[in-house]
Amino acid sequence: MMCLWTDESVPNKMPAYADHYVGVGGIVINSKLEVLMIQEQRSSKGSEKLWKFPGGYVDQGETI
Repeated sequence: MMCLWTDESVPNKMPAYADHYVGVGGIVINSKLEVLMIQEQRSSKGSEKLWKFPGGYVDQGETI
């Protein structure tokens, strides 16, 4: 696998030996049909903070 970490202000957590990794995500809808979204604190789009569904990668040794 080849990987280029483009945001040098954020530490690269990708291990050099990774052959797979697990990501998790979820969609939450309440009784008013409102959808839960989160806003990124850091964004690759400069000052624009993107909205997305909650989720992320599971760290090595972390249980789901």
